[in-house]
Amino acid sequence: MRSKLAVAVAATLITLGLVVYKRPRPAKPVSASEQSSSPSTRHGVAPRLPAPGLSVSSPAVEPSPEGLSRTDLIARLLDGQELPKLSPEQVQPFLEKNHRSVESLLAAFHATDDRTFLQEAMATYPSDPRLNYVAWFRSQSPEERRQWLDAFKQSAPDNAVANYLSARDYFKSGQNDQAVQEVQAAATKPIQDYSLDFVQNGEEAYRAAGYSDAEAKMIATSTLLLPQLAEYKQVSVSLVDLANTYRQSGTRHPPKRPCRWR
Repeated sequence: MRSKLAVAVAATLITLGLVVYKRPRPAKPVSASEQSSSPSTRHGVAPRLPAPGLSVSSPAVEPSPEGLSRTDLIARLLDGQELPKLSPEQVQPFLEKNHRSVESLLAAFHATDDRTFLQEAMATYPSDPRLNYVAWFRSQSPEERRQWLDAFKQSAPDNAVANYLSARDYFKSGQNDQAVQEVQAAATKPIQDYSLDFVQNGEEAYRAAGYSDAEAKMIATSTLLLPQLAEYKQVSVSLVDLANTYRQSGTRHPPKRPCRWR
């Protein structure tokens, strides 16, 4: 009886051992370095070193006109450098588009510094107040300045700028009576110096030459000339000097006041 029980137990143990031996074993966990390695590396094939160089191509950036980016323009402006001017060829499409109007000719002159455009405007639009204003401070002789100031007064009779500039011219030539009359005439008129027109036309000229909106606005605004401001200041200085002259030509000492006890 005991021998049969021992045989049965031995048979059971042998059967369990075979079952455990034939049971599929769990896969061995793979490390992160083995997972990241390429199949060729896992099979023992290593890459050849040194590795060949790769050609790196950056996307082409289209430069702005004259090779200046917006950052370059800002840097030049902050450094006090001159901003780019246009060539006569660059403004021709802008002029043709605007039928060579007085506004476009003045903008072309300002953007290029080519007096040919100013001379064309003088010959074509001699009675335009904007042309008279620009021709006044671009004139190279006192006679020309006086001529364009008189034309300015006639083309813009309701603009105080013409009278103030004329007063400054009279003060410089020693004609104080005429200067005072111009100041009196200007006192009842508004001031229009056409700055907004010049900026807008300048922006359009630079945009037509290929500049962006921001670049065109920056250049047109930064290069705007305001010569009339210095003239206004000198007119005020001359008026103060004239007032002091009047004061000195009168009684130097005020009359003595009578004593109250007399």
